Amino acid sequence: MQVSRTLATAAVLLAGCSSRAASNTATLPLHDVPAAVAAVQAAVSPSQFTEINASPDGVTLFALTAPGKERSYLYTGGKLAEPGPEEPAQGDAFSLTGVSLDQAAKVASFVTKQYPGSSVTSVALTVVKPNGLVWAVRSQSVKGGLLNSLFSPDGHLLSAFPANS
Repeated sequence: MQVSRTLATAAVLLAGCSSRAASNTATLPLHDVPAAVAAVQAAVSPSQFTEINASPDGVTLFALTAPGKERSYLYTGGKLAEPGPEEPAQGDAFSLTGVSLDQAAKVASFVTKQYPGSSVTSVALTVVKPNGLVWAVRSQSVKGGLLNSLFSPDGHLLSAFPANS
């Protein structure tokens, strides 16, 4: 499943922060998503991405560089780091036409309000079949349970389901 890279990344991040008791999204750079996209587009002018995700480390963007190829970019501390090597694309490509990048913060906020005491550990914009382009939000309850929530690009909740750790 396409969301596997996102969820695998989130699982690794959770292992590092599972002992931290938080009930918000303060450690996620959700408001940096639009700036991160703008920085990558200014640097390389990609028209399609395979994933954009926000984690405690920063905003990671996987930009299509050629058919079937992608490159990763990390935006952290207001700066774009050197890109990773070109690699085979691991997801379906998507355009940002009509997508409001401000939704990253809105869907995370929805999850923390819907599930009081939960902590959002990652937010990603990616293609998940059969839904298509979605915001994928992973959260952790105060008791350690993991939940994946999928939202449409405009922020409507599509589904929520327990996540494997």
